[in-house]
Amino acid sequence: MLSSQTKTSLKCSPFTGIWQEPDMSECYNTEWITRRLKNIRSQVIDEGNIGDISKEVLNVSQKSVYFKQQDIDLAVDILEKMAPLISNVSANITLDNILLGINNIMNTPEKVLAEAEQADRSVSRLLDIIETIPEKIPLEEQQVTAIYSNLGIGVAKVNKDTFDGLFYGVFYGTNETEAQLYNHSHPDSQQEDIQTISFISLPKSLPKHLKVEEISAFSRIFFFSTSDDKLYRVTQNSSANANTKINSYIIAANVANISVSNLDEPVNISFLLINQNVTSLKCVYLDETPGEDPHWSTKGCKISDYVPGKKVVCSCDHLTSFALLMDVHRNEDDVKHVKPISIISLIGCGISVVFLVLTIIIHVCFKQWLLCYTTSF
Repeated sequence: MLSSQTKTSLKCSPFTGIWQEPDMSECYNTEWITRRLKNIRSQVIDEGNIGDISKEVLNVSQKSVYFKQQDIDLAVDILEKMAPLISNVSANITLDNILLGINNIMNTPEKVLAEAEQADRSVSRLLDIIETIPEKIPLEEQQVTAIYSNLGIGVAKVNKDTFDGLFYGVFYGTNETEAQLYNHSHPDSQQEDIQTISFISLPKSLPKHLKVEEISAFSRIFFFSTSDDKLYRVTQNSSANANTKINSYIIAANVANISVSNLDEPVNISFLLINQNVTSLKCVYLDETPGEDPHWSTKGCKISDYVPGKKVVCSCDHLTSFALLMDVHRNEDDVKHVKPISIISLIGCGISVVFLVLTIIIHVCFKQWLLCYTTSF
């Protein structure tokens, strides 16, 4: 219950002029959240009750801004118990309850998520669950998409003989979100829409790179996307990321149970820029090589098109999670240089104006003097 003794208010940052998030840590009694999650985790979850239990988790997840480290750990434990059942239950349960619940959990403050990751790798486990959902969800139709404020997925049935490429596009707006999935690399009829979304396009030659033993397993391709890299930030070494920052949505593409690399015809990923004033950008993918900490790498990726202030198109020779990395220090230096240059420019313009005015005055005076001089003769 809300405390009647404590109040909170919004504060406006004196540096940015933007309203900051209110600190409501003292306003809300969160003990019931922990008790309820513990109660749910203690239950046996099966195909018969997963619908009801996933709704309970969804209801609790709506208060995720108040979650503590223990609550994240408990929620992930419950999701892990539900994940193996996804392939045997209605897709609606997964999309409307489980996926939306995860979307809500992503609203948990980053500090709390970092604590949960350090304590029990809870965020890494949550990312594994996010990847499991599109891989395991039953496909009653040819394809399925779902997108919420933080998270989206797309899944399509594929066949090596009829594969003509695949296109997955997303847009996370303030008031609306959008996901598109087409059985073509470039849906010509939707070209105008393509300019306003971030997307990944898979080449139609992709099946040619499959090994003989992989051809029979080539039955579905799945995608997922996140509106920012918060989950990835807390799973990586913070010191390694001090100089860089992601400047795009995260978009991932995978073929179920198959690793795809060294493509002759590249995968194209188009990113809308979050920070449109950035100039130092790199196309990267999430390198999860066993034995190493997950990190963003440029290997096999390059910039193939760049529209300053709007978008960057990356070309990569493999499938995984992709993003756009910017050099924070370089852009901070750019900002630092802008002010002195602006001041110098203003001074220069001021001096020019002064001399222009003096020139006009001298010209007018000389003309008047010349007129008087000629008249006197």
